[in-house]
Amino acid sequence: MDLRPYTHNPFYWQIDGTPTVLLGGSFQDNPFQWVGVDHEFLCGHLDTLVSVGGNYIRNTPTVRNVACPEWSDAGMAYPFLEVAPGKFNLTRFNEEPGRDSFFGRLDAFLAETRRRGIVVQQELWDGFGIAAPWEKEPWNPDNNVNYTWAEVSSIIRPDDYGGIYDASVIDPANPLSRARQRYVDRLLDTTLTYDHVLYQVGNELGLAWEASEYWTRFVLNRAARAGRQVYMCDQRRYHKSPFDHVRDEAKSQDFEQADNLYPVEHPDVFGFLDFSQNGGNVGDRHYENLQRYRNRLKRMGGRAVRPINHTKTYAMIWQFDSTGYNRPVPTCYEDECFLSQNRFWCSIFGGAAAVRFHRDTLSHAQKTRPGALFGIGLRPEAQRHIRSMRMLLTDRAGIDITRMEACPALVVGAREPNEAFALAEPGRQYAVYFPGGDIRVHNRNAYERVACDNTIRIRLPRGTYRERWLDINRSQWIERGECPGGTRTLAVPAGEPWAAVLRPVGPRRPE
Repeated sequence: MDLRPYTHNPFYWQIDGTPTVLLGGSFQDNPFQWVGVDHEFLCGHLDTLVSVGGNYIRNTPTVRNVACPEWSDAGMAYPFLEVAPGKFNLTRFNEEPGRDSFFGRLDAFLAETRRRGIVVQQELWDGFGIAAPWEKEPWNPDNNVNYTWAEVSSIIRPDDYGGIYDASVIDPANPLSRARQRYVDRLLDTTLTYDHVLYQVGNELGLAWEASEYWTRFVLNRAARAGRQVYMCDQRRYHKSPFDHVRDEAKSQDFEQADNLYPVEHPDVFGFLDFSQNGGNVGDRHYENLQRYRNRLKRMGGRAVRPINHTKTYAMIWQFDSTGYNRPVPTCYEDECFLSQNRFWCSIFGGAAAVRFHRDTLSHAQKTRPGALFGIGLRPEAQRHIRSMRMLLTDRAGIDITRMEACPALVVGAREPNEAFALAEPGRQYAVYFPGGDIRVHNRNAYERVACDNTIRIRLPRGTYRERWLDINRSQWIERGECPGGTRTLAVPAGEPWAAVLRPVGPRRPE
């Protein structure tokens, strides 16, 4: 698989020369572990993803089976050999061929996804997976035979182990730093044998920018020595310095903050970007944030124009200016589905290159509403929207999105918040997405979901157009025949998600 930014529009990916939007959804962040837990289930899950048009999955090298309400590592394989109960040797890897070892599972997972044409976004580490709980973590000096607390005191302390991610810039010669390098080297021994892998340093880590760049260059240099070109991103969050692990929650969500912008401003290092943390915002704000982020790249120009991936699309509310995580909590599953689906479509209509529905596991909000989820994974409600999106992007009735740009000016006159989002290749193709409603947040504890009437006014160049509607919930095209250009009403059934596509019929008239 020749995976790289699209030659004619590097905001998107191409596979073997063909532009491709990456769409996904999965039940877990570390699906490779299910090679050993339930191989038949995993293969069925991947087959389902492909059957609805999916081609994108996230993979973290974690040992987390369940995160909430209580953490569990049941059935998980650790990357190192356990040489005594609760004691690991960080120089000996759990790498026996087959489905029982950590690296055996990783290799088998990459083989299964490669066979199906599924692109894997592989993280080096996820601070909310492998480091939770710290009491069981092999990197914890209490749990390995390789170093003591005294030997790693320049990096971590019993009450502060955040420096584990900055180890290589704090003290490169430290035994912890050397162990981290060996681990990444071993991970790359497996992943670099495959050509369908994108790389990400970490998930929401408060890395110092020096550490973020260190690990990115580490992977790029290792790949170059193997004769491979790979692409790296880092999903950063605000971090004060390599020696200060206190995180400011408000700044961590601020993508205008200089530390968070580091990957944006260094296209020579970071070959693509991930804007998943925008996925906690709602409505117009979610869409407008992506537009600002993308427009920054356009202004920078040149190599700065890169694919923007979204490896997580949340079902919860987590606004950028909020100091409260997952507030307010969605009151029902239907609202979680709406939030996820709306963000999924707005990300694509906003110019994203890849979007995945986040795992449908229980979130931390169980005390507020039992059953609250992080995402909708690959549930039927996600499958329908992946299928419909792929229809829009690849059917003859659909659009060539790589030739289109966001076009708010297509909608004229009154527009309700979050009512309609437009794309255009002027004179050739137009598309409008109607979410069918909106989630309006009042404060940390309250929101309301409202329906939209899905009736807007649009202005097209003069001419005759062929109009088609895509019923997103039912994955069906509806022919609407021909319609005139100019200023006209575009109305689809109220309260439901739809997409409308309009193309000129016959020769275009001069303006």
